Amino acid sequence: MILSAILYGLSMFAAGWYFGVKDGEYLPIFDVGFRFHTTTYVIHNGISLLWIGLGFGSHYEKISTPLMTTIYWGVFLFIHFLFYLWARKNSIDNLDKDEIFD
Repeated sequence: MILSAILYGLSMFAAGWYFGVKDGEYLPIFDVGFRFHTTTYVIHNGISLLWIGLGFGSHYEKISTPLMTTIYWGVFLFIHFLFYLWARKNSIDNLDKDEIFD
């Protein structure tokens, strides 16, 4: 089970990296990846906590598992936020302001 979780996490990271780079090449505004990451974090963890909290989970599932996932993922989201703040000043590269705003 641990191996499948690690493989899943690595594949999601690779997919996010790949599509994030493609999105950045198509439209070089780099804050989009952080918004996707935050939205995914809120939706996934909200549903996970509600699923267990409302009693829809198996009797073997405990609320501590989604809580720990929320905490660990939150650490990585915070690191992503720090990178976002660092790169924010250069969020629009190689775009002419006349082409963006009418």
